[in-house]
Amino acid sequence: MEIIIDATTTQDMAYSGTGQYTHNLISALVSGFPKTQYRLFMYDTLSSTLEDSTLLKKNNVVVERVGECLPSFANTFTYLTRIAPKLNLILSQGKKVVYFAPYFQRGFPTLPIPSVVSVFDFAMPKFNYFSNKGRIMNFLRKREFWYRMHQTTKASAVIMISESTRRDYMDSFPRFPQKKSIITPLGVDLEIRNSKDFEKYLPSDWKRKGYFIYLGGGLQKNKNSEGVVEAYATFVKLASKASKLEKVPYLVIAGKIFEDLKSEQSRKLRALIKKHKIHDKVIFTGFYSDKDKYPLLKNSIAFIHLSLCEGFGLAVVEAMRAKTPVIVHDGSSYPEVVGDSGILVDGLKPEAVANQMYKIFLDKKLRNDLASKVYQRSLRFTWDTTARLTHGVLKKVYNGTYLVK
Repeated sequence: MEIIIDATTTQDMAYSGTGQYTHNLISALVSGFPKTQYRLFMYDTLSSTLEDSTLLKKNNVVVERVGECLPSFANTFTYLTRIAPKLNLILSQGKKVVYFAPYFQRGFPTLPIPSVVSVFDFAMPKFNYFSNKGRIMNFLRKREFWYRMHQTTKASAVIMISESTRRDYMDSFPRFPQKKSIITPLGVDLEIRNSKDFEKYLPSDWKRKGYFIYLGGGLQKNKNSEGVVEAYATFVKLASKASKLEKVPYLVIAGKIFEDLKSEQSRKLRALIKKHKIHDKVIFTGFYSDKDKYPLLKNSIAFIHLSLCEGFGLAVVEAMRAKTPVIVHDGSSYPEVVGDSGILVDGLKPEAVANQMYKIFLDKKLRNDLASKVYQRSLRFTWDTTARLTHGVLKKVYNGTYLVK
């Protein structure tokens, strides 16, 4: 069996969720199913996270270069101008292949090549947030999103990363055959490394005071970063009333995106912090190295994530793998991912979140119990499992099981 995979997102979207998904899944597929042949479509010169490994040198891997990377505003034409010509050449040679598009918005063939496409979430349509570059661009991106999404209904099979995503998809396309919507939960690939380098992101007295951490969030409406700040501000008030203000832990907000002061959303978040007079207690790490992610998570009191719409919640599972208690929004995909191992709470109610933060702050035994539970649950999420399920879908499509008639 030969599988063609669009691997371009490991280049121009390398550190996004999509790029990491593509990288980890391809790595697990190539290693786990060595008898399958893989043809990876990649740009000519742009570096890729895959090129840091020996994966591209494997006997069952061929890299097909598809030209230069287009500017971000022209990304919608990547398939038509870069990928389609290569596919047409392969078709003219009479080869039997199946095409896998890990990123549906980049485009993919609907016919005559049997195709599989991945869909992550419906956060953008739920919050009408398709672009942060004004109403006109938001409208154009919205049209593009739904055009691409409608195209997925013509694919041989559609991979969803959670039951929550599948429910949203079936609500939008109720006539789509249920058997062709396949759930393949994501894996977690967290470098377990106890380095002290992570301390450079933290205040000198972090060991005495401790900290909660918000990592893997963003400035999109669905991420509800404001909800995290509101909950923390309420928590500080609780600590103040209980005369524990001197030892109140910090809130660490990790990620390069929060340092972008050109972003209106970033400025609003900082204004909210200033309004609540907690600017001396909120720490922005800016960009952090992958090697520092584990110790940042491991040494925190708890991980907070209150996103209102999440396809899977990979950052949450990473925290769970680091044996860090998690406090997450009770909605979207979180209940099926976290189960009863973490704390589920309404992310739109700061008081409710703050109460749980205060509870876990005071009770060390509770923290240890939750740390053990979330770690055990995290072990079910592996990229080998994701690859096995994905390969099974691709094989059935290759054999004609899911073909569109």
